[in-house]
Amino acid sequence: MGARLVLARRLHVVRFDVVRMLAVRLRQLDAADLPTGEKSRLTATLADALLGALVVDDLSKRTQALEAVLLSRKDSER
Repeated sequence: MGARLVLARRLHVVRFDVVRMLAVRLRQLDAADLPTGEKSRLTATLADALLGALVVDDLSKRTQALEAVLLSRKDSER
């Protein structure tokens, strides 16, 4: 059980780093001197990746919370 918690925390840190990196790239792209079409395409691609990373992080947190509730119920039944 302890190893799973450590792994979950590490994955959360990695996801947070991915979200932070994508947000930084999005700001850099916004400041870049690129043709409008290219800038729009890259912005859409990065925004999609950023939203995907946020959704994965949110689902992971919900799964961890659900697992904690189920485990506490299992422990209370004993």
